[in-house]
Amino acid sequence: MKSHRLLWGLVLVWAAFLPLAGGSGAAEKTAGDALQQYSRLPAEERKRALEAGARKEGSVSFYGTMSVPDAKVLIDKFHQQYPYLKVQHVRLGASPMVSRVMTEHRGGRRDVDVVGVTGPGAQVLIESGLIDPYFTSERAAIRSGFISPKGLWTAVELYLISAAYNTRFVAAADAPRSYRDLLDKKWANSISLDQTDQDWFAVLASEWGEAAATDYLTNLMKLNPKLQRGRELRAQMIAAGEYFVGPTLYDYRVRTLKAQGAPIQSVALPPIMAFPNVLMLARHAPNPHAAALFIDWLLSEAGQKSLESDLGRDPTRKGLGGGLDKTVAGRPMKVIAPEDLGSKTEYYTKLYRKITGQ
Repeated sequence: MKSHRLLWGLVLVWAAFLPLAGGSGAAEKTAGDALQQYSRLPAEERKRALEAGARKEGSVSFYGTMSVPDAKVLIDKFHQQYPYLKVQHVRLGASPMVSRVMTEHRGGRRDVDVVGVTGPGAQVLIESGLIDPYFTSERAAIRSGFISPKGLWTAVELYLISAAYNTRFVAAADAPRSYRDLLDKKWANSISLDQTDQDWFAVLASEWGEAAATDYLTNLMKLNPKLQRGRELRAQMIAAGEYFVGPTLYDYRVRTLKAQGAPIQSVALPPIMAFPNVLMLARHAPNPHAAALFIDWLLSEAGQKSLESDLGRDPTRKGLGGGLDKTVAGRPMKVIAPEDLGSKTEYYTKLYRKITGQ
């Protein structure tokens, strides 16, 4: 954990103070420049032009946080449509990925085409000038709030944050309906909390005010919650009855466990938060045409349906995502865009860890 915090600190320092490699970068044609010429073409003509360019490139490099098995399912289906394109997938956590992209760029390497990352890491890369705008042809089909107005990112999936409880030990009538319900003493020693929930805490501070959010977390810690790392692990522990309840889980993981017969149920607590996993075009992508096709396919109906039906994840395309819509139940959903957290990450990480005794 110490190295994780240090890495984020280094990344932020690099982004703010160190010059990027290639001093003549302003004159260098970027990936966005290469794709701009197709922006006004009719859809089919644009697609043919991208395919022609991609055939010459032959590959696309994708740096993503999605697990290797899940990414392979999508990549295999993409390859069925574009058999002439080889996808080189590099799976990394958010902070190691940011570090790698920036280090490669400073070393003069142009390896990455598409970046898929969540949260502040996306904003660090944007502010470092390593991302180019790309207005995917699928923009109109994506849910409101999951697209950068400037074209700097488009969300391929969303992580809906929900609480979960074990239905063997907690009746539906006794389940929490708000975060403050979790302060009831009946939950003492039975709450699972994540070690890395600083982004959730930052949103609460934004919605309630920092003093109220700090007071809330301080009181929650008096109930002796178990701090663990990993939302999938926490969901499994709740399903196993090790803990009765836990906030800040990924709703799709809870729904998957429930579908498999586990005694677990999710409930979205206001403010209902959705964190997007975004796709971005690397500014100096060596294969811009293939990158565009890859992004477009992941956001297409075929790509989004595969993400939902094959992987059980929550897509961002309109008309899909029935599972998350059932959890949200028509209530407002706050989309936490990368730019909403970028500058606050270090501060709220330190404050969260201080309050939780890490």
